[in-house]
Amino acid sequence: MLCLDEKSEPDFAQLAAWRADTELASLLLRSPSQADEALTRKWWEECRSDSSQFTAQIVHKTDNCFETVGIARLMFIDQKASNAELGLFIGESSERGKGLGKKAVEALLKIGFFRYQLKKVFLRVAADNQVAMSLYERVGFKREGILKQHISREAGFVDLILMAIFVVDFQ
Repeated sequence: MLCLDEKSEPDFAQLAAWRADTELASLLLRSPSQADEALTRKWWEECRSDSSQFTAQIVHKTDNCFETVGIARLMFIDQKASNAELGLFIGESSERGKGLGKKAVEALLKIGFFRYQLKKVFLRVAADNQVAMSLYERVGFKREGILKQHISREAGFVDLILMAIFVVDFQ
């Protein structure tokens, strides 16, 4: 079972370690963070106090054990335009590939479409992140655009794919 916990505070040491992870950072289209626990706590509190964001822990329950495995966010929630940007990560590498990302995306979409009454949720993903793009397409996201050679990687530049899903297309 998976749930999004928007109430409790995360383990800030764990969250700081995830934000510093170079492999995870490249999947998230950013540089690794050098933030310690205090700066990570400040980032978390800023996200949580921003009315244009929904931020929660991704919690996986197995055999009466609850484990935080990542972070899920709706960012730039725009009530007038009725859209928001989706972002999430499974920080625990051992938990990737188990379907938790798909469940977290579906849970975020329910929050966006039903709590916030959004019409559209969009995201950005690197063209070389085929696993994520496949997940998003399985949930119902469609490609809306490409920013050519937009992301710098060690091996060169890669495209940035813009994807979106509309409430009418959400199952």
